[in-house]
Amino acid sequence: MRNILAGMFLFVLLSGCNTPEKLLCRNWRLVDVEFNENEYQLTAEQKPQMIQQLRDSCLFVFNKNHTYSFKLPQRIETGVWEFSRKKDTIYTRMEHGGSTSKINVLSKIALDVDSYTGNAGKIHYVLAPLETK
Repeated sequence: MRNILAGMFLFVLLSGCNTPEKLLCRNWRLVDVEFNENEYQLTAEQKPQMIQQLRDSCLFVFNKNHTYSFKLPQRIETGVWEFSRKKDTIYTRMEHGGSTSKINVLSKIALDVDSYTGNAGKIHYVLAPLETK
């Protein structure tokens, strides 16, 4: 009986280490992004250049206090975030709007989301942590 209780305690302890919030709250670098270039008035030639610029400069930071920052090549956006009840979607709000990001993967090594912002359509982000915890 004691072994069963010890096993259950260990399972609860270990499973608590990787809650969605703990997995999300870190610094993320952009690995890949996919979007419709027409929605951003880019030519087919400009799109790969834009993606490389984003890979080189984007940084997503999600904090435990439910604030976030998103560093872009020309500016930094800040706001607040929250999970949906099922923890399968991240909602972000900033001064001039917000976005809804459906989580495809959230793990120690990847964050993969489909993000929808107002009338900008869908942007698919693949992120990797700057450090693993």
